[in-house]
This record gives sequence, C-alpha cells and structure tokens, in this order.
Amino acid sequence: MIRKQIYLDERTQAMLRKAAVVRGVSESEIIRESLREYLRKSAVDAGDNPLLELIGLADGREDASEHHDVYLYGKDKD
Repeated sequence: MIRKQIYLDERTQAMLRKAAVVRGVSESEIIRESLREYLRKSAVDAGDNPLLELIGLADGREDASEHHDVYLYGKDKD
C-alpha cells in the first residue's frame, strides 16, 4: 500500500472514528472503502471510459503483461 496523509475537520474525524468503532475496522479501512466507492461513482467512473475497467484486472499477477490475453479473454491470442 501507498501511504497518504490527509487533514480532517473535527466533525469528520468524529464521524470517521464512530464508523470505525461501529464496523469494527480501522479508520484507514473506512477511508479506503469510501474513496473506492466515491471514485466508482464519480466522473472518473468506467462508464465514461471503458478502458478504466481494465485497471486492477490483473492485480497480483506478475505475468499480466505477458499473458494479458488469458486474463482478458480467457485464452491465448494465438
């Protein structure tokens, strides 16, 4: 993961703390989930650009650049 630093006003911090306690997860997890959801729904949504749907498709696969056809289409291009 990549570390980011943000500033929150006191009200937002209190809401974040409460949400984390209620859900039993870290404040960082709440922020990550919220940001993912926001970006999914925002103008950066893949609906505006179908290529954005490919981002993260092969996360964790070290051979994705070599075998992208398998991950995209389920078979080798050959």
